[in-house]
Amino acid sequence: IRTAVKPLGAPQATTDALRETVKRLAPLVPQIAALFAIEVKPGAQAPRPLRPPRPKREFKRKPKVAKPAVDAPAVDAPAIEIAVATVASEAAEVTSPDASPAVETA
Repeated sequence: IRTAVKPLGAPQATTDALRETVKRLAPLVPQIAALFAIEVKPGAQAPRPLRPPRPKREFKRKPKVAKPAVDAPAVDAPAIEIAVATVASEAAEVTSPDASPAVETA
């Protein structure tokens, strides 16, 4: 059908958008492109179809609500000191140079 289109002439009033559209579609309708003085290269590929416009998204922001302050968990300092002291004393027993290995006799 495109090759059967025989326009009588170019439109009286042209816009930049019309010229850009004719330039983009020139490989598909070369006889119309010729009316607008747009040269079509031989073997030019057909353009890809335009993508439909994406709808604009409006993000609704939720109002900021003050969060209640969360207290840090209470740490029992004496319990930690006892645990550290126990681990340190066990490590000292294991690495003590004058400790002789325990030998069981049967």
